[in-house]
Amino acid sequence: MTEEQIKEQLSKGYLHLLASRAGYKSRTHELDHGVDVTIIKVREYIRSNGKKRLLDSGQSIDVQLKCTCEKSVVAGPKFIKYDLEAKSYNDLIDRADDGAPLILILMILPDDDSQWLSIRNHEIALAKCAYWYLPDDNAIYSNNGRTTRISIPRSNALNIDFIDKKFKEYYP
Repeated sequence: MTEEQIKEQLSKGYLHLLASRAGYKSRTHELDHGVDVTIIKVREYIRSNGKKRLLDSGQSIDVQLKCTCEKSVVAGPKFIKYDLEAKSYNDLIDRADDGAPLILILMILPDDDSQWLSIRNHEIALAKCAYWYLPDDNAIYSNNGRTTRISIPRSNALNIDFIDKKFKEYYP
């Protein structure tokens, strides 16, 4: 596999693990139209006979994944700056008014690929971090043919609570 394909698979694996740990399903799309992974809330229903059944709730959040190395971002004390493809940036804006928007998740790996993934005693570690991003409500399309620089607050670091918080925000 190419380095880019490896990064893509690591970022998908990371999000699948995060969703699973939070109790959600995640689905990767065979055809990618700007959405790499959909996170789906599962609900428990109790039938009239008292038996429990798990079903997809119909509530979902779409995610566009990007994975890069430290050298490809500008890391400041409060923000991470990243040059996102203009078409991908515009996809985020297109989806902003569709209820649950398309969320960008940027995974940042160490520059040294031997540090990306390690297996230690009783632990698998995926190095570095990931951040989520949504354009401001007043964001406008990028007319740039290549990239648009985005600023992601460091407070948008992904954690175990990220998925629950987003579902509560979009599906109160």
